[in-house]
Amino acid sequence: ANTLPIRVSPEISNIPRLDLVPFALRFEIEALLSNRKLNTKFFKPHAKGDDPIEILKLAGDDPLKIRAAIFSLDRFRRERPNWKELEKRFAEIDHLSESDRAIQSDTGNYAPISRVVIESNGKLVPLTQRMDHTSRVIRHFSQFSDRFLRVDFRRQKNLHDQDMFRIKRRALFGGIQVAGRHYEFLLATDTGLRWGKCWFFAPLETSDVSITCQDIRNWIIPNFNEFSSPHKYGARLGLSFSISVPSIHVNEGEWIVEEDVMDSTGNFIFSDGCGKISPEFASRIAAHLKIPRVPSTFQIRFLGTKGMLTVDQNLPTGNVHIVLRKSMVKYHGNFQTLEILNWSQSPMVGYITRQVILALEDLGIPESIFFELQDEAILDCMKFQRNPQDLEYLFLENLMLRKIVRKFLENNSHVENEPFLSRILNKNGYTTARVIEKKTAFPFRGSRDVYGVLDETGTLNEGEVFFQFEDFDGKHVQVEGHVMILRPAMIFRHGDLRLLNAIKSPVLNHMTNVIVFQAKGKRPHTDEMCGGDLDGDMYTVIFDQRLIPKSTGEPYAPLPTRKADHGVKDVKHDMLTQLKETFVNYDSLDVTGPIFNSFLAYADERGFSSETCATLADNFMKSVKTSKYGKDESVVVEHPETFPHFMIIKPTRKSEKILGRLFDRAEFLCDSSYKPVTDDIVISQRILETADSNLFSQIAPIFQDYCLEIQLFIQAVDRVDFWEIYRSNSYLEAMYQRFRNVFMAMASTLKIDEQTLAASWYQYAYQEANRTKEWLIPLSFPWVAVDFLRL
Repeated sequence: ANTLPIRVSPEISNIPRLDLVPFALRFEIEALLSNRKLNTKFFKPHAKGDDPIEILKLAGDDPLKIRAAIFSLDRFRRERPNWKELEKRFAEIDHLSESDRAIQSDTGNYAPISRVVIESNGKLVPLTQRMDHTSRVIRHFSQFSDRFLRVDFRRQKNLHDQDMFRIKRRALFGGIQVAGRHYEFLLATDTGLRWGKCWFFAPLETSDVSITCQDIRNWIIPNFNEFSSPHKYGARLGLSFSISVPSIHVNEGEWIVEEDVMDSTGNFIFSDGCGKISPEFASRIAAHLKIPRVPSTFQIRFLGTKGMLTVDQNLPTGNVHIVLRKSMVKYHGNFQTLEILNWSQSPMVGYITRQVILALEDLGIPESIFFELQDEAILDCMKFQRNPQDLEYLFLENLMLRKIVRKFLENNSHVENEPFLSRILNKNGYTTARVIEKKTAFPFRGSRDVYGVLDETGTLNEGEVFFQFEDFDGKHVQVEGHVMILRPAMIFRHGDLRLLNAIKSPVLNHMTNVIVFQAKGKRPHTDEMCGGDLDGDMYTVIFDQRLIPKSTGEPYAPLPTRKADHGVKDVKHDMLTQLKETFVNYDSLDVTGPIFNSFLAYADERGFSSETCATLADNFMKSVKTSKYGKDESVVVEHPETFPHFMIIKPTRKSEKILGRLFDRAEFLCDSSYKPVTDDIVISQRILETADSNLFSQIAPIFQDYCLEIQLFIQAVDRVDFWEIYRSNSYLEAMYQRFRNVFMAMASTLKIDEQTLAASWYQYAYQEANRTKEWLIPLSFPWVAVDFLRL
C-alpha cells in the first residue's frame, strides 16, 4: 500500500473527455472541482449547444488563450457561465497584432507553477495555478516548467503524526497522479524540510525527448560523489531552487576562488560566506535588474557557490571582477550566470521580540522602558494616516508602497485622500497592531535589520563595526557610538546580544544598508551570535541607547563540529532512498520548534539565565543543523507542564512577569478591530486630464490578467485578504516589475506618452473598482506606473 500513488478524486479525474483539454486547463479544472468551487455537471454539454470541453480544447497550447480560459473559469464560479464570451475572446486573441501579443505575453521572471496540497487523511487537493518566481533550475528546464510540481503536506487537526508519516511515505515512494500526469519526488530544500514542502517532477519519455528526475539532479550537481551524506547532498541540491533573478554571464578568468580570512589559530573564518565584486560588475547587475542605486552587496548563487558579494573598490585586478571565498563553495557546478537572490536596500526597522525583552530585562533594562516603547509603537499604528513620514516603520517589508508614498510626499499630496493608499494604510495599521497585541513584540525605530558583510579594507579592529543606512527620506544616516547587535530569533543567552562600537571611516563610506564586521581579532563577532556568518544572515542593529545595557555576557562557546551521517554513494538508489526517508521522517527529527517553545516558557517561569534554559539553548544549537547532519541523539527536550498565557498554548498559566504584562497591556491598548473603508472611489481629476479612453480596449485584457494573478495568489496561499500580498515584498516587487514591463512595452509599441498611458490605466481601473465594488485589487493596478501619474 505504501507504493501506491496518491491520486486526485476519481470523481474528478474520470470526467469524460477531460484528457482532451490542455494540461494547464485540466489542472485548473481539477483544482476548482477539488476545492468545490465548481461542480462536475458544469462540464457536461448543455442543452442549448454549448460544450465546455470542446470550447476549452480550442485553447490548444496558446498561453494567452489558456490564461483567458483560466480567467473565465475563475469568474464562472461566481457568476453565470458564458461560454460564447470565451469563444469570442479566443477569436480576439487569434487576431492580435504581433506587438499586442508580445505585450500581453510578457511574463518576466515568472513561470506557471502547478501546486498541490496533500492532507494527512490522504486527500490530494490541486491548487489553482499562478505565475510564480523562478529558480535557476526551472529557467534552465523552461520547456518542461509545467512538469514541476510543488507539494505541500498539511497535517489536519485530530489526526496523529503517524497518519502524516504514512501519507508522506506513500507519496514519495509511490508518486502523485494529477491532471493526467504521474509525478515523482525530485528534492526538498532546507526550508521545505522544515515546513513539509517539496518538489516533484513528471518525467517525460518520447521519441524526441527524455527527461527524468535524476537528469535534473545530475544537472544541478554533476558529480554526486562529492557527498558521502544524503543530508548534505539534499541540502546542496535545494540551493538551486532558491528564487533568484539571472543577471550577467561571468566568463572564465573574470572570477577566482581565494582562501578565507582566518584568525591566527585557523579555528574561525572571518569571511565565512562573503566574497567581493568590482564596482563595474555591480553597476552592470544594477542596470540589468533596474535597481536605481548600485547596492553595496548582493546575495548570490553562482556555479556551486552561495553567499554575499560585497562591492570592493580595489577590484578589478587584471580581468578578475569577482572574488569568491572557499567557504562559499558548496559543490562544483557549471552554471556561469550570476543569480541574484537579494541585495542591500533601505532597511526595515527591527522588531523587539519576546526573547530580546527577556534577555534585556535580565540585564537590568527597566520594565518601564518596554512599556514606553510599546506605547510608542501603538501610537504610531493609530496616527499613521496623519503622518506619512512614519510610514516606513509600518510598511514592514513593502518597498513598493514606500515608493508610492515617497512620490506623494514629493508632490505635497495627501496620502489620506487617495482611495487606494488610504485603504491599504488603514489595514496596515490594523495588521501591525495585531502583531503587537498577539506576539508581544513591536517594531522599534531605533533599530534596523541588515545583511552582515566583511570589512575588506582591514580598517575595523576587534569590537568595532561600521553602520550606515538610507533612511525613509533617502538621506544617509551614519551611526556612531555604542550599538547592540543580534540575530533575530537566536537569543538564548546574554552573550547572544553583542555590544560593539560603531565608528566612522572614510574608506568604508561606500558601504550602505549593511553592517560591516571586522576581519581581524580572536573571533568573528558574527560567530559570537549563535554561530552566525556572512552568507546571507540578517542582523538587527539597535542604536537607541534606551535598550543598550551596560554589559551582556560572554559569547556562546562553539559546540564540537558534527560529522554528517554517512550513507552509501549510489545516488540512483540508496542515496535517493535516504533523501526520501529524511523528508518522510523530518517531523520526528527536527525538534527546534518544541525546544524554542520550552525555552520561552521556562525563561518566563524560572528566569532567562536559569540552568534549564542554558540546557535548552545548547540543545537548540545542536538541532538547527538537522537537515545537513541528521538527528543529534544527545538532544532531549524538556517540556513544561504549562505555558504562560501570552504564548496562547494549552495548558495555560497566568504570567505576571514582563511579557505577561506587556501582552495584557497590548490587548487593552490596541485598537485592532479592522474597520474597512467602503466609500465610493473619488477619482483624481488632475490625473484624468491626460487620460485617453480610446485605449481601454487594449488595457482591459492586461487589467484582467493583473486581477486574476492577484486573485490566484490569494487563493493559492489560503488567504482571503488582499493586504497579505503587501506583506509579501518579494512577490509584490516581482509582480509589479512584470506589469511595469508590460506598461513600458505598451507605451513603446503604441508610441504613446507614458503619462497619458498611466492616466488611462488609472481611469480604467478606478472606474472598474466603482462598478464592481471590489476595491483593493483594481485600485492597485495603475500604481505600477507611479512615476508617470500626475499626483
